[in-house]
Amino acid sequence: MSESSGLSFNLVSEPWLPVTLLNGSAETWGLREFFARAHEAKGLNEPSPLSYTATLRTLIAILHRAYTGPKSEFEWWARYEPGQFQIEEIERYLDRWQHRFDLYHPERPFAQVDADEEMAEGTTSPVARLVMERTSGNNPTLFDHSWDASPMLLSPGDAARAILTANQYAFAGSGGRFMQAPLVAGYCITLEGNSLFETLMFNLQQYDQKNPGTLTAEGDAPWWEFEVDPLLEKDGLRPRGLTDLLTWRSRKLRLLPESDGQVRWVQYAQRYVVADPDYRLRDPFKRYVVAESGTSKGKSFPKNFSPGRALWRDVDSLMEKADSGSTDEKDSNGRPVLIDWLANVAAYGGSVELPEPMIVATGLVNNQARIDLWRMDRLPLPIALLNDPELVGVVSRSIGLADRVRSSLRNAGTQFATTVLSKGERSPDPNDIARERAALQLDARYWSQLESRFQTFIHDLGDAEDPDVPLHKWTLALRDLARGVFVDATNEAGQSGRWLMAQAAGARTLASQFHRYIPEIREAEEALKEGVAA
Repeated sequence: MSESSGLSFNLVSEPWLPVTLLNGSAETWGLREFFARAHEAKGLNEPSPLSYTATLRTLIAILHRAYTGPKSEFEWWARYEPGQFQIEEIERYLDRWQHRFDLYHPERPFAQVDADEEMAEGTTSPVARLVMERTSGNNPTLFDHSWDASPMLLSPGDAARAILTANQYAFAGSGGRFMQAPLVAGYCITLEGNSLFETLMFNLQQYDQKNPGTLTAEGDAPWWEFEVDPLLEKDGLRPRGLTDLLTWRSRKLRLLPESDGQVRWVQYAQRYVVADPDYRLRDPFKRYVVAESGTSKGKSFPKNFSPGRALWRDVDSLMEKADSGSTDEKDSNGRPVLIDWLANVAAYGGSVELPEPMIVATGLVNNQARIDLWRMDRLPLPIALLNDPELVGVVSRSIGLADRVRSSLRNAGTQFATTVLSKGERSPDPNDIARERAALQLDARYWSQLESRFQTFIHDLGDAEDPDVPLHKWTLALRDLARGVFVDATNEAGQSGRWLMAQAAGARTLASQFHRYIPEIREAEEALKEGVAA
């Protein structure tokens, strides 16, 4: 390990943000170039979903502070309509705080502990500890084999993004030495436009001192504006406001760079804990749900990803506005504050048409200090749906239809398995039937093919004059997919006479299920005959 004396890597000017330009080429920018040319880039070229979100939240915080807003829908539109950032305000802000963005500053390095702050013995780890996609300590080997015995090297730019990610996504640890970081619980929603300029603007919400029900600008500041870091408190700290939360430092970190600025080792310890937030301090980029049972009944929690369940199956909850008649301020079974704000912006209107953004949901599912999975899901968000409860209702119906068709497919699989296993008058064991049906993998085959179809449906719904037309098309697509999945799965199971007889029995069950329990299929078929759903 080498001393960092004489090293400098200032994120305002040095390249550390990988981007993909609109023409498809790749470049790496510093902060100044990033905001000046954001309208020229398609998006962040960051392969890690977690690092993508942590980096984007930092960029959003910079914009909020540079603009000290937007304070209203009118101001949002005034900044959006030129099609690129008014760079003078941003440059003045970056110039003012440039000294806090030096990764190797001799006294106050970027997002790290001050040089005069002591770190306890035993806090030094391989830098892979900051990168959860890599193997370090007891993390499972998911995609990489970088063992602690041969520590990896990070470039200064990669190390900067890794610090942001570790502060937002660090796990709780053993012995009470570590507490979880802000983004470990619940998936995080951001919005993505056709350019980085649009992406950042879509994620700028109302930011003033009069914004009820969420984090405000009053008393707020990101850590780089702190003259003195807050003292640690046993029960944690409440975020000062929105940008304090977006840039939260959950860990005491100190990079130990080599002489060329690359990083092999890091010092790592617990830092700030977010105190249990009340309703007004909820993260506006998350969806919250109220526990309906158990010891936590009535309390709000961030919604997590469910293994095996794609985000689109819950997208109606991301679009549906909370019950305006509710008198309980903790009634949080509504869309995230960010999407609520975009709905207000869209209703206010401007001189240009808003493009259809994508919902980007990133998050992880962990078991204590081990990652089970992390994901990035994308879904189109038609602007027309945000202020139209009827269209959101159509989305909910479409998802319910998909669940009912899946149930019919499952019943067909049960009939297939029962017929295959039946011998004479003896009924097969229910456990054997369940195993035979599971071997067909009907659920996995069905759900894995639906997401792209749903994206087409929801896009068409936003453009449709008659919402029944895309709904009929979706219904027929579900019917056809279920039929195809059943035939493909049972064809692979075998081709003997018994198997073919079982396949025919299952197909009859599927048709009967459709006829008895899903009248929407018959309605869609009639519409097709009339040319409505062609």
